[in-house]
Amino acid sequence: MTDHDPRAQTHQLWTANFLNIRRATEEARTQARTRLDIGVELLDITFTAAGEFHPYAAECLAFISRNSFFGLHLWTFAAPEQVSRLQLAKLSPANIHPRGHNENPQRKNINWDPRKPWFDLVLDRTSGFDPAAGHWYWAHGLLQIAAESLSSTRSGATIIRNAERFTIATDPTIRTPRSTR
Repeated sequence: MTDHDPRAQTHQLWTANFLNIRRATEEARTQARTRLDIGVELLDITFTAAGEFHPYAAECLAFISRNSFFGLHLWTFAAPEQVSRLQLAKLSPANIHPRGHNENPQRKNINWDPRKPWFDLVLDRTSGFDPAAGHWYWAHGLLQIAAESLSSTRSGATIIRNAERFTIATDPTIRTPRSTR
């Protein structure tokens, strides 16, 4: 897409259910829930191989952490010692505060296996998440819309259409993802 109108691009991604954010938000609303539980991978998704945040990852994860409409959980292959090191050195200083590591004590999948945690969204390679393609940028924008939708009776599409202020800054280096889930 050559057009850098973030509202149009965001509407396109919302409609296409990019990263399952729209569907998870709508499902939560139909169940009278006001929180989405989000599992995120640290290795290669949040952090580069050099141990630095991918572009927009810190901003998105800090937004998730401070927002009452989300529960952030580390769903990661990282060893517990590595998670502790990353929490101390990188996550906490960036105001990123996960609720758990490979667990979600607030919500379990009791229909299949009560030991298995349940997440509404999983930000990792299996969900199609690609940090090199700018997915943190788009996830942040879509999660802002999800939070507003969860706090009101308005749908995400209505929020995008009627927003007097649109919170996604235009970044011409970030392209709209072509493949959506």
